[in-house]
Amino acid sequence: VTPPKTAAVTPPKTAAVTPPKTAAVTPPKTAVTPPKTAAVTPGAAPPEPAETTEGTDPRVAKLLADGDEALRQGSNTRAMKAFFDAAQLAPKHTEALYKLGLVYYRTGNVKAAKYKWRSVLKIDPAHAAARLALEKADAPKTAGAKAAPPEKPGLAKATPAPKPPEPAPAKAASDVDQKKLAKLLAEGDAEFQKKAFSRAISSYTHAAQLDPKSEEALFKLGVAYAMTGNYNVAIYKWQRVLEINPANKAARNNIERARAKMQGGPPQPPSPAPKVLPAPPEKKPEPETSAKGDSSFEAHMARARQLKSQGDAKGVLESVDRALKQKSDPAALILKGEALVVLKRYGEAKRTFSKAMVLDPNLAAPFFGLGETCRLAGDADRARYYFKMYVRSKAKDKVPAQVEQAQKFIQGK
Repeated sequence: VTPPKTAAVTPPKTAAVTPPKTAAVTPPKTAVTPPKTAAVTPGAAPPEPAETTEGTDPRVAKLLADGDEALRQGSNTRAMKAFFDAAQLAPKHTEALYKLGLVYYRTGNVKAAKYKWRSVLKIDPAHAAARLALEKADAPKTAGAKAAPPEKPGLAKATPAPKPPEPAPAKAASDVDQKKLAKLLAEGDAEFQKKAFSRAISSYTHAAQLDPKSEEALFKLGVAYAMTGNYNVAIYKWQRVLEINPANKAARNNIERARAKMQGGPPQPPSPAPKVLPAPPEKKPEPETSAKGDSSFEAHMARARQLKSQGDAKGVLESVDRALKQKSDPAALILKGEALVVLKRYGEAKRTFSKAMVLDPNLAAPFFGLGETCRLAGDADRARYYFKMYVRSKAKDKVPAQVEQAQKFIQGK
């Protein structure tokens, strides 16, 4: 179940939201993401939030815009960080809290999402969007049905996340601005040929918004996502193509290739869309081998743990990076984050722990890693927040010694 949708949310007026090289085309006025995307990209724009209770700090507006743009590009990790930072700067900013709840919900952390929406209602009891989102989240329980948990994002899954709520009925073909659609597709093609896949995704997304039944726009959007390694979303887009045209063999073949890639098969570039110049073939990486000649994920992880016990942070980083090339794994990301902390590369460590948190929201270790990173980087307030999240977590991977360390920091000892 996902939050409701509207089409009337006005995004912050910042250049970060406007996709590059599309000055002649005004993006749809949604503050979160375009419709009809997979769980890693929110499905529909949220209802228009009530006015916030805090002033318009330009830093907050910039962070909100960054979060919106990250969601458009399918990055829940960056969106979560941006909305979290905005809420830290303005703890009573209802829009920041509401959108942070949306990201939590879409990454499967329903409990955290509901907590944020309740916080919004404490600040503004008239906030209709937060109230409706809570009702939607609680609806399966009140109806006596058991809700299926949202699909966790990540490349290790063979199937896309559950479909978001159905958007408003698509426009009839006669109502679509064909010139505008053709222009957006052409802009996307140009960016794709330059390997600027993020900008290509932006143009194709706007084209799919303009005509949700455009087989070409959805197919090309899937190809662009696949070229960035986001196979879950790519598969979902090609499935949408097959709903429109079950005879589209290229979409069907691409789904099989993407699933094979996610399961560790040999890399194969997706089939190009009809009437589009084929994308450059993806280069096959040379197999990485460990010291024992074994290229398996488990062998690289075992080597990384051995090097960790020897205090070799650089060696850990090299082995974990080899493991992550084979599959995206939260344990590997946590190990990488710990090595980055030892090397004092705190910015990279934060991003790595955040990615692990999004990949598996049911782990506590990423919270401790973020808390320790912030503590060593001199950000005591944020470190205290993450340590509290770690202590309160009911996850089974909590370590008693780390709980005690976190409690001491929270108490100022």
